[in-house]
Amino acid sequence: MEHPLPAMFIQKDYVRAGGLMSYGVDFVPMYRRAADYVAKIPKGAKAGDLPVEQATKFEFWSTSRPPERSASSCRLGSCCAPMR
Repeated sequence: MEHPLPAMFIQKDYVRAGGLMSYGVDFVPMYRRAADYVAKIPKGAKAGDLPVEQATKFEFWSTSRPPERSASSCRLGSCCAPMR
């Protein structure tokens, strides 16, 4: 990230790329549950009869170091740039 800004994201991949923190669903268990649903349909279950589930596991990730500059401490054009 050329001009990082402190921000919160929904996936941990953004933290690995330089984002400040993320809080969101752990996708691995959700993918496994989706595979279970797909497996039930060929066995005769109707898709409309399957219950809707919500995520039960969430992850919080943050960087181990504070940002060098925050958006509130820089002058327009000096260190802040719009996201591309």
